[in-house]
Amino acid sequence: MNLKNILFLFFAVVLLSNIGFSATYVVNQTNPGCMVGDINFETIYDATEAATVPGDTIIVCPESTPYIERVEIATSINIYGYGAKVNITNDSRPDLNAVITIFVPYVNISNFTVFGETEGSGIEVRALAHNSTIENITSYNNKYGFYLNTSNNNTLISNEAYNNTLHGLSLYDSNNNTLISNEACNNTYGFYIYNSSGNYFVYSWADNNTWEGFILGMNSENNTLERNNSTENFMGFFIDNSNFNNLLDNNASANDYGFYIQSSVNITLLYNNASENSDVGFYLTGF
Repeated sequence: MNLKNILFLFFAVVLLSNIGFSATYVVNQTNPGCMVGDINFETIYDATEAATVPGDTIIVCPESTPYIERVEIATSINIYGYGAKVNITNDSRPDLNAVITIFVPYVNISNFTVFGETEGSGIEVRALAHNSTIENITSYNNKYGFYLNTSNNNTLISNEAYNNTLHGLSLYDSNNNTLISNEACNNTYGFYIYNSSGNYFVYSWADNNTWEGFILGMNSENNTLERNNSTENFMGFFIDNSNFNNLLDNNASANDYGFYIQSSVNITLLYNNASENSDVGFYLTGF
């Protein structure tokens, strides 16, 4: 074998030795209905510490009582509750203000119920944690149900936020996110979009929130809200100081105000319905 072939083989071995192969980890494998995965852990924290290769998967088996943990996701992994939604509530550590915090992009998370973070969020997606999918998660009895902070290009599907003391679902400085079939009920605000642009809300529902069902505020531009329902809130849809937004085929009913647009220009309103609102169906002011 000549020197050229020897060097080629040497570098090939070095390269392969540094390639991580994704694994499937399981939490609480002793649950008889959840005999899955490769390596068993007792806590979600321990599993996330072990899942260091992008593409690793964590399967969390249900417990008879909630997991009492704060979950920190710092690798681009998949993490799923197995079977029925798995319950997680916060522990007493003061360093994080969320039951589940996502720090990195390309995370897929689904099938959990998170609750009990009265000073923070059920799910928080931190700055630069882009391109993640959050699906089939219920967040209740927190301050914020779901909180995206400077996080772009995420997809939220079939999530539920209720009985949170401030916002059901918040987007702060977060752009180009897609939200499909989400619900925000019995919060102070339902869907709260602040200085966030290019987002798409479709087939979502805001009901019985104290103030607005959907609010676009402070320079939130080029957002599209399509085929959403907002019922029994103070305002169904509120647009404030936010231009170039599109509201298409939405329904606002049984609110005080259906659609309230303030100090905003180039708003497209097509095929929207406002019915049985106690004050005004469509109200435009401050142009």
